[in-house]
Parts: sequence; C-alpha cells; structure tokens
Amino acid sequence: MFLTLEVVLSWASYMLDVQNSDSRGRWLYLMLPYQIAYGPVSSLIILYIYGLHGTVIGISIAVALSNLLGVVASLFWGEIIDMYNRRRIFMSISFAALTLSLLGFFFTKSVLNVILIYGMLSFMITANATPLNLLVMETNAKKRWAEGFSKLQMFSGIGSTLGFVFVFLLSGFLSVNYLMLLLVPFSVIALALTSLIKEPKKALGKHSILESIHSFRSRLLTLFVFFVRIPSWQRIKGLIRRFYTLNLPKMNTLNALYLATLIFYIGSAIFNTAYLVGLRYKGVSDFDVLLIVLIGSIVQTIAFYVSGVFTEKKGKTHVASSYLILRGFGYIAIAVAFALFGSTANFWVGLIFYSVAAGLAYAVVYTAFNTMIFEAIGTENKGKKLGVYSGFAGLGALLGALLAGLLSYFVGFWFSVAVSGILIFVTAYIIVRLPKLTRPISTVKGTRLEII
Repeated sequence: MFLTLEVVLSWASYMLDVQNSDSRGRWLYLMLPYQIAYGPVSSLIILYIYGLHGTVIGISIAVALSNLLGVVASLFWGEIIDMYNRRRIFMSISFAALTLSLLGFFFTKSVLNVILIYGMLSFMITANATPLNLLVMETNAKKRWAEGFSKLQMFSGIGSTLGFVFVFLLSGFLSVNYLMLLLVPFSVIALALTSLIKEPKKALGKHSILESIHSFRSRLLTLFVFFVRIPSWQRIKGLIRRFYTLNLPKMNTLNALYLATLIFYIGSAIFNTAYLVGLRYKGVSDFDVLLIVLIGSIVQTIAFYVSGVFTEKKGKTHVASSYLILRGFGYIAIAVAFALFGSTANFWVGLIFYSVAAGLAYAVVYTAFNTMIFEAIGTENKGKKLGVYSGFAGLGALLGALLAGLLSYFVGFWFSVAVSGILIFVTAYIIVRLPKLTRPISTVKGTRLEII
C-alpha cells in the first residue's frame, strides 16, 4: 500500500513540475494514452486468436512473427532514425500504425489476418523505441538523465496498468474485438499529442544510448533488442559452439551472460506464449485471465520502481539468481496446476504465482541482469557486444515462441510451462557460477513498459 502511494504521489508531483517546466518536457504526457492503447495488446491478441478458434500453434506463429519483425525493425528504424533525426515524425508513424492496427483487429475475423496485422504492428511500433529514449537525453541535462528515464518509465508503467484496468472492467460485457476498438481513441490522442514534441537543436545518435545505464535499460524495456552494430552470423555460431561444452568455469563473464540470455529468453517466451491460452483451455474466462494479467502488471510496476536501489544494496549476482529461482518456482507451480486442477484452481494459482513470476521476479531480474550486461560489455566495442546480446535475445524469443506451440499442442500446456520453469532454473545456475563483477555502477528507479 505504501509503495503504491509513493508511486502515485511521485507521479502527481511530476505532473505539477511539468506544468511549470520548459515545454520541451510536456511530450511525456503522450506516454499515458499511448501505453493505455498499446499495453494490453499482446494479451488481447492471444485471447482474440483463441476466440476465433485458433490453436496454440497459430498463437505461437503470431508471437514468433512479432518477435522476428521486432528484431528486423530494430535494425531498420535504428538506421533510418540516425539518418533523419526527426523524433516527431517517427513517433507519429508508430502511433498511426497502432491506430490502424487496432481498427484492423476489430474488422477482421480471420486468424491469418490477425497474425499479419500483429506482425505489421510489431514492425511499425518499433519506430518510437529509440526516439523516446533519445528525447529524454536531449531534453534533460546529463546529470538529470536518471530522473528523466525514471519519469519516462513511470508514465509508461502507469499508462500500461490503466490500459489493463480499462480492458478488464469492460471484458465482462464486450468481446475482445470491441475492446480493441475502444482502445483506438487513446492511440489517436497519443498521435495528437506528438505536437508537443519539440525537435532538439542538437540531435543525438543511437550510439548515445550506450553512454548511460539508465538509457540502456530503458531502451531494452521498450524493445528487448537494440542493435548498434549487426553481429556476424559466424560470430553467433562460434559462440553457440562454445556453449555446447557448458564449461562455465572456463567461460568469461560476457560469454556466460550471452548463454544466460539465450536460455532466459527461450524459457520466458515459452511461458508468455503458452500461459494465457492455457488458462482459456482450462476454462478460465477472458475476464479472469485479464484480472490475472492486471494484478501482475500492478505488481511489476511497483517492483520496477524500487528494483534499482534494492539491487544495488543486495548485489546484482545474488539478486538476479535469487529472483530467477523465484520466477522458476512460480512457473513450476503454474505447471502443476495445469496438470492436476481445473479452472477455479488455475485462476487462484495464476492470480498468486503470475504476480510473483511475471511481476515481482521479472522486474528485479531485469534490473539486475541488464546492469550486469552493461558492466560486462565495458567501454570497448560496445556496439559489437550489444549486437551479439541482442542477437541471442531475439533468437531465444523466436525459438521460445515456436517451441511453446509445438510442446503445448503435442504434449500439453503443463509441459510447456514446466520446461520454461526448468530453463529459468538453468539461467539461475549460470548466474550463480559467474565470476563476480567488481566495477561499481549507479542505479535508477524505474517502472516497466509491458509484462514479460
């Protein structure tokens, strides 16, 4: 309760500050309607495809295509944005695409069309990821970047949570396609509010995001991949061959973190793809599914707000491994419920353990893990090393989504979730065996942009 009150009071205080501040900071207002419109989409898509009598295979293809096009979009938009340096245009493009996609979801009744529209949305929405972070850096003095990114993430977290509240309250009365339609006004408002963006006199390039842990973490929250330099396939294959031995004591810290990244994203993507459709398969209603996601979203928002300071006090390696284990146990508890119980038990198990695994544990793991990545990358060849990290994250998300469909369809949802839990435990084991990172680094309070 006190943490929630602190978040609300901090937000209210900032709203007052913005009213009295330079107009360049007012663009943050658009994050609320944008996240209200976009935050619930990934969950609604799964429910919508299932409601159209699609299978978990179709859902896994939709998620995999979305992840794949997100990776391609990160490469494409990163280059275009560096060439033209027009923040308002690219953010307008993404919000216009969101509006058209929501309308497209409402009018189509074809699973194939839903998959294609969702893929297009994933590609186009990425146009705002880098500009959002660069705007924070361009409209704040460097000493205030931490504060600026905290505010950006706070607005995003509140907006996303409000979006889940909105669709949850209406889900007992309206079908999913109508919920999509009612999100359209919020995306239109976000599009209109891009007029508040003042193009900076001196524009920064995407490489600037690597100057600060605050910008680095915030950018990866917007999209889990960020390419400054494209890694060669030969390098990726060479690292994968080294992973075969699983000789952790002989791995350097960065390579071990690459391995942990690949396994973590495979496990997380399996769960994210299979869980909501698994709940529907067990007889849990759309209303109850959205309630589970809403509670998880609230918990994650609060956890992200305090995770930076908590991680610094307790130690990154200890925190990351401990909360990965907690996340893994949450997955295993859900897998047991899928295997043994019906809709009522799965609702209550989900209400508790989804909040723990996808809310609390994810927020803390994300903060600790990406700080470790930032430290391990160091000051030399940042772009190349981050490109390899993004490559493994994208590969893991793609493989996980596809595996979720196959494992759930041919074995069962319980098996998919159990496998994801085991992979999270393996990630924790790798983190425990890492050499200690000694270079100190500052932290920042923040909130999340979407449930993972």
